[in-house]
Order: sequence, then C-alpha cells, then structure tokens
Amino acid sequence: MTKRWIDERLLFPVLSDEDKVVLDLEWRKRIWMPDIFFENSIEGHVQDMIIPNMYVWLFKNRTIQFTARISIEFSCHMDLRLFPHDTQECDMIIMSLAHTIDEMQLIWDKDSSIIQGEHIVLPQFEIIKVSSGDCKKDVRFSCLRGSVMMTRRSGYYITNVYIPTSLIVFMSMLSFWIPPDAVPARVTLGVTSLLTIVTKQYQASLPNVSYIVALNIWLSACIGFVFVSLLEYATVIALHTRLKKRSKVNVSTINEQVKVVHKVYPRDSRTVRNSWVNRKPKKEKFWTKHLAKFTPENIDYTSRILFPCIFVSQCSIYWAIYYHN
Repeated sequence: MTKRWIDERLLFPVLSDEDKVVLDLEWRKRIWMPDIFFENSIEGHVQDMIIPNMYVWLFKNRTIQFTARISIEFSCHMDLRLFPHDTQECDMIIMSLAHTIDEMQLIWDKDSSIIQGEHIVLPQFEIIKVSSGDCKKDVRFSCLRGSVMMTRRSGYYITNVYIPTSLIVFMSMLSFWIPPDAVPARVTLGVTSLLTIVTKQYQASLPNVSYIVALNIWLSACIGFVFVSLLEYATVIALHTRLKKRSKVNVSTINEQVKVVHKVYPRDSRTVRNSWVNRKPKKEKFWTKHLAKFTPENIDYTSRILFPCIFVSQCSIYWAIYYHN
C-alpha cells in the first residue's frame, strides 16, 4: 500500500543533492498522516519478518510518500446460487476516519491504483478483472473502492462430482438389461448405486448456505434418476410375479374344466371339446386391452431408451443454464 500527500509545512533539507530523502520511521509520530482505514477489513497486519516493511519518503516538492507491505483479510458477500459455476466480485473500501470531504479528499493514483501481483495464484478462483473507483458509502467522508472480479475454477468439481455421479446414474440404468428373474443382481445394482450417490452428495464440499445452489440441483436430479430406476424394477418384479400367478391360475382352471367335461360327457367328449375350443371369447374391455401391453419386457425395453434420453436432456439443460451463466 502506498499513499502520497503534500504538506506545505515541511521543508526539504537544503544541503541534500537528491530529489528525495528517506525519513526515519520515528517521523511518523511527528508529521501529519492521513487517517484512512479499510471499512470492510476483518484482520490485518504489517509484514515484519526481518524488519517492519514500511518507509517514508520526503520529496523536494514537499510530497510525502508512505509505503507499507500489509496483509489484510476482507469480508466479501458472495451469492452462491450458481456454485460451482459462480462469478464473485469482492470490494475493498477505503475511507477517512475523522476528516470530512471538505478537509481531505482521497483519489486513486492514475499510474498505479490497483495492480495484480504476478505471483498471486488462487486455487479455487481465477481473477478476471481488477478495477478501482470512487464509492458513495458516506457523503460526509471521502471514499475509494477497489474491486476484484473472480470466477470459480470448476475443474475440481467436474472430475470429482459431475463425472462420477453421471457414471453412477448410467450404472444404475444397466439393470434394465438384466432379466427380471435375476432379483439379487438387479437389487444389488440399484441399492449400491443409490447408496453410492447419496454418499457422494455428503462428500461434495457444498457451501453452508440456507438456499439451494446449482450443485444441489445436480445431485438431487442424479439421486432421483437412481431412485426411479430402483422403483422401475420394483414395478417390473411385481408385474412379473402377478403374471406368473395368473398363468398358473389359468392353467389350473382349464385343467379342472376339461376334467369336468370328460366326467360329465365321457362318450361325446370329442364333440364337447371341439365346442369348447370353437367357443368365441368375450370382447375385451378397452383398458384391459391396453394394460395387457405393460409387460415386464416392454417396461424394461422402454426404460432402456427413455431413461438415457431424459438424463442427457437434463444434463444439457443444466449446463445451458448454470455453466458460466
């Protein structure tokens, strides 16, 4: 941090041939210095690993320059609804503590207002813009505002959340190719996929906020797909069991009716049997005719096409809405 101001009360040493002189740090207590502070700072200190990193220069034109290397932690209000595809803007507010705007006015240096250091690398964010300007925090005091715009690096979440959860969803869809009779295989695959993706949700490093973020929507949708695929198999196995029971009942009923015909009409059994075969079936109802198409094989075949198409469409809509919105 560097601040400059002109004090007409100071005199430059006459015997000095240089354009500036370095004053001892004790002069800080003897000369006037602007009483500025960082309004949204949380904690800060002057770096002094070997000696205090600060100095005071006095120029011939009575300009004083105070420079110090300080580390400050600022508070930044972040809107995380698009997490982890969000872009945040954090401010640095500099104000005068006791002098009003009539007594002291703060202005940015045109040559070096805010400069991003080349060695500054943030693991989660990428700095895309650094700007400076005035702020109107209080009309009575002069105020400066520095702004840093950052976009979150989403590579970690793509490799550790999006790709694994997508593979888990597609793994749960493999149960549609397993025959309904293989109950242990389909149940194990469905339950394992559901437990894995629920565990992945708790390991996703979600921010502790009271509203829903984009990653919550993605994980909830993936859990929904895995859960619905498990419900699909529950429907298939229930329908498969019901059809088995119905076929057994029909076979036993036909056998009993044939036995009765043979018992009552032993001599003319051939005629009765032909009349039984040639009997016209009753007209099926509309709903009965269409419900007959919902067989376990048809449901699995439809799910093999429908589930991947819906999931791919959901992924396309999600990335179109949230990715770098």
